[in-house]
Amino acid sequence: MAKAGSDSDVKLAFMRVLRIIAEAEEAAGVDSLDHVDKAILYFIVRNEGDSGTVKVTDLLDTATFGTLPTILVRVAKLTQQGWVVKSVSRHDGRVRVLSSSTKTRTFVRKVSKAITTAVG
Repeated sequence: MAKAGSDSDVKLAFMRVLRIIAEAEEAAGVDSLDHVDKAILYFIVRNEGDSGTVKVTDLLDTATFGTLPTILVRVAKLTQQGWVVKSVSRHDGRVRVLSSSTKTRTFVRKVSKAITTAVG
């Protein structure tokens, strides 16, 4: 019987986290983006590393984001909306790199904090 209560508690906690994420996304204005655009933002923030950038081709290596033309359209939209900063690599002028904007980093921090607070 204890297991049923535990499963129920886990489900309730999971639903609470989903609600908190949705509220944070709405407050940041990210709720207008689809799940792939949001995943791209999280990918960039998570993979910027020491260089502070992610190559456009890094997104192509992740099959979930689509083909190169699809990724380029998504990146252009995210750049235009101020979520992503696109520039030419300092090391190779042929390479385009992406970095998260202050707006994106603020959003990700708020969501992370909200989840940490909810989970405890």
